[in-house]
Amino acid sequence: MGAQLWWFDGDRDMALDSFMRRGTVSKAAWDYQLLGISQNWAKIGVVIDHRIDVIGSDGVYVPPDKLYEMMLSE
Repeated sequence: MGAQLWWFDGDRDMALDSFMRRGTVSKAAWDYQLLGISQNWAKIGVVIDHRIDVIGSDGVYVPPDKLYEMMLSE
């Protein structure tokens, strides 16, 4: 068996809002990260084994225990 790669995704607008409220990193850093993902998704996507949305359009994150359940059910 070996390692499985998980991609934690979700509503990008809500994720940005949460990111900005932390106040630890600039919006430019967010933009840079998303640009890198976008430009390299063809390479990234082919190695991802599982994808889970961890933040909804309501801005609510999946709690760790529920996330763990979701991962085990995949």
